[in-house]
Amino acid sequence: MSNKLPEDVVVVIDSTLSRAEAMARPFRKAGCKVIRFFDDDGNIQQSIATEKQLKCLIKLWHFGDLEQKRPTVAATLTVYYGGHGGNDPRPKPEESGERIWRRVGTEENVLTDVEAKELVAYAKGMLNDTQPEHSSKPAFLSLPKQVRLLSTLAVLCKGYLAVYAAADAMKEYGVATNFQLSDIKDALNEIGWDELQKDKEALQNMVGGLSEHVSLVQNSEWWRKPFLDEEKADSRLRNEQLGEFDDAIKEEWAQVNGIVRLATVNGQAPNAVVDKSFRPVQDLLNAIRQNNTKITPAVVASAYLALSKVLKSKGRI
Repeated sequence: MSNKLPEDVVVVIDSTLSRAEAMARPFRKAGCKVIRFFDDDGNIQQSIATEKQLKCLIKLWHFGDLEQKRPTVAATLTVYYGGHGGNDPRPKPEESGERIWRRVGTEENVLTDVEAKELVAYAKGMLNDTQPEHSSKPAFLSLPKQVRLLSTLAVLCKGYLAVYAAADAMKEYGVATNFQLSDIKDALNEIGWDELQKDKEALQNMVGGLSEHVSLVQNSEWWRKPFLDEEKADSRLRNEQLGEFDDAIKEEWAQVNGIVRLATVNGQAPNAVVDKSFRPVQDLLNAIRQNNTKITPAVVASAYLALSKVLKSKGRI
């Protein structure tokens, strides 16, 4: 190990094999040599146990394995993670370090390829005592800001979906619908509509009033009203407000999910680098920006499923 430079090595201290291997994978793709602290049987790797001191660029340390303090692993950057995110109640060692603020409870919640590259760049900046713009602190290492906009957007999606489901339930009373409920079935199940249908009396009391609001929730103005003061805005100011709203949504998503990255290039204003998981939300935002365009069930259903997945995994809904 002595012939390896620290910037070549990442150490993962995690006794859960599947999660440890999943965490290691994106760093291998980033060109790092990754050493798992534990072998497949949960024992300290022999190659580690024989080292007096292991040096590495990044030490990724699961909160559940904090008792594993020997042998010493010296790191430029130590990063703690766990199923409770940055709010894990277990005290970390005196050794300083960062926390991944989102939950990393399973192999599905580990860092992405893009995030691993960001973390490597950040650690190398620390190693070389430089922090250029391209290696600024990754969003997932910062305490998440409030996600008021994302949460509000998710609530609007729920309301929209409930109205459409109610309209479909009123078919037998002559209410005409021009969509297939199957197109939004997964999203309806996510908001609990399938459970509501088991209570026929509650359903009947609810759907009549809701079904009257289809035209309202289709209108982009209904979606914009909670966020924008359009009554006092001319078209130029309205477009400016919508642009700021779009950027604010992306920034909240970046804080919670770390997938949308706001990157400053050559000192210019931040540009959003959008991952495919954000695209359903972006499609809804694009529709909301347009006047005289009906917001369709498929767009809302896809956006809600994306929002729900992220907000639930981070304990926000």
